[in-house]
Amino acid sequence: RHAFFPIAVAVALRKPVYIFAQSFSRYQSNDLLNFARFYLNRVSLITIRERQSFAYLKEIGIKSSFHLTADPAFLLRPCSNERLQEILQKERLIDIQKPLIGMSVSKTATKWSETDHKKFLGIIADACDHLIDKYSAHIVFISHVTDNHPENDDRLVADTVKALMKKRKSVTVIKNEYSCSELKALIGKCDLFIGARTHATIASSSHGVPTIALAYSTKAFGIMEDI
Repeated sequence: RHAFFPIAVAVALRKPVYIFAQSFSRYQSNDLLNFARFYLNRVSLITIRERQSFAYLKEIGIKSSFHLTADPAFLLRPCSNERLQEILQKERLIDIQKPLIGMSVSKTATKWSETDHKKFLGIIADACDHLIDKYSAHIVFISHVTDNHPENDDRLVADTVKALMKKRKSVTVIKNEYSCSELKALIGKCDLFIGARTHATIASSSHGVPTIALAYSTKAFGIMEDI
């Protein structure tokens, strides 16, 4: 319900509200559904970033104007190639000739999917070891969220996965902070990308990089299904 607080305030003040490129998971109770429908029917415009959510708004009878569009992150321009080369040099990735497999892991994925986090880390570590063995690959963990909070810093999760691996010499964990354009360019250098962060998989898909989404919510399932 907290997500509807600013909408409720704006509606009370008779301000127009535009819900921008959103996804909607199925509401788990009738009370929450009725609450959401009350406010969604009072906004001026809703744009939806994938077909699953678009169909759901039809199903629950939303009367406000809503339209299918795409996540704006698809339009984000990567940084210049010159800047990308600087980053690759800084992260010691410039001379790697092996297949480069990008990884995005997070604690959020297990929190919202109610999956055992330790089990998840072990599975990812085993998968990375397997990819290195089978394809002589180099794994690079590209952290999409770096806010120095232990519950939401992808670098900490990546470090834990690396510590569980046997082939740690073939792993790079990106620790430096980069802009979204720089991260998108870096992800574009990967030969394969496996991501738990939705916008990391949008970055890879935008580049035409083969992508596996570690999906835990409607947004990831819907966006990847549309792609």
